[in-house]
Amino acid sequence: MNPHDLKQIFDFSLLSNKMKYIERFKGHYFWREYPEPARYDSNADHSWHLAMLVLLFSDKLSKPFNAEKGLKIALLHDMVEIYAGDTDPLGSEGTGADTHAFNKTAEGEKTKKEEAAAQKIFATLSQEKQKEFYELWQEYATGSSFEALVVKALDKIEATMQVIEWRDGEVFPEHLQFSIKYLHKYADVDPAIKEFTNLITEELKKRYKGFSV
Repeated sequence: MNPHDLKQIFDFSLLSNKMKYIERFKGHYFWREYPEPARYDSNADHSWHLAMLVLLFSDKLSKPFNAEKGLKIALLHDMVEIYAGDTDPLGSEGTGADTHAFNKTAEGEKTKKEEAAAQKIFATLSQEKQKEFYELWQEYATGSSFEALVVKALDKIEATMQVIEWRDGEVFPEHLQFSIKYLHKYADVDPAIKEFTNLITEELKKRYKGFSV
């Protein structure tokens, strides 16, 4: 194998390792009031669990789904956060009204920032891999394929499952409302995804106990 190719793989692998240290939810609205978990989830944890969900649903969908492509998108989708940072979807009031969650202007600004990060990250690879990885990330960012939309829906599901695991229903009522709304953002992509989203919604409601400071 070409030594230059090996060095590119080494450099990209070292860079991708930074995903282990990007903490999710930390400092976000609502979460700053809750007791801290033993440790916050990392982007690497999230991407692995998302990839597992992709595997579990790959043969349950109503249309042909390229599982290899879906897994690649799941593993690559958040790498831009190495440079762009993990953007809080809850925003300044916990509603997502001023963030990419439910604000088109904020979503566009986030995508633009992440676009620059994607070009910087994938530029460290060979031209072939650079093109492949960037195009997969772009598919996810724009939701331009069935695989990308499925991964987007599962991304919201994965985050909500983390809320369930950590808080087990002890959340502010406004946090419950946001979680349900955000969970359903891409749920209509497929009947199986929609059914699973409804199941998670019922789990959120059933476990709800409320929280007060």
